[in-house]
Amino acid sequence: MNGFLFALIAAGLTGIGAHDQLLLARISARHGPQTGLLAVAALTGGLAATIAAWVGRDAAPQLPARARLLLAAVALVAAAGEMVLVRRPRPLREPTHSLGATAIVLLAHQITDASRLLVFAVAVSWPWPQVALGGALGGMVTLAGGWLGGADFLAAERWLRRARMGAGVILALAAAALAFAALGDVDRFLQSLRAFISARPI
Repeated sequence: MNGFLFALIAAGLTGIGAHDQLLLARISARHGPQTGLLAVAALTGGLAATIAAWVGRDAAPQLPARARLLLAAVALVAAAGEMVLVRRPRPLREPTHSLGATAIVLLAHQITDASRLLVFAVAVSWPWPQVALGGALGGMVTLAGGWLGGADFLAAERWLRRARMGAGVILALAAAALAFAALGDVDRFLQSLRAFISARPI
């Protein structure tokens, strides 16, 4: 699997229930699914993914392989924290009539959300243009879901929150595995785990 697919899947899955998707759903529920709104959201999402991939690309050449894994693990931990700890926004008081103002709000959410943090993590190890494209397309799919769903999408917000928290826990476990690999202790960890399992009475 290449960087494009990793970024596409990561951005698509972690974008479910994210701030930008819920914001689009709220605006669409209030004013209808306007094409300009989706275009602005796709543009800001693509810009945020490109910035994240570029920053990851800038960091990668300066670091040895193990340090790259550790950096990716830190990004995964930050993404997990964003998914588990950051509360969903309250009912909308943000700009909904001006596309320019909406773009600023969207970009502010997107530039530090879990999807873009994962794009950064992927770009540490893969060419940044393909990672940026995958992250942009994955984010666009989730944004289109919120834009089309509107009120129906918002009705499932509580379920989406729970699913997002579960995904955050999985990301935290993935970060731990990357950290073990980076520190060279992954084999020792797996051996200890196997020894513990084999020693348990059946």
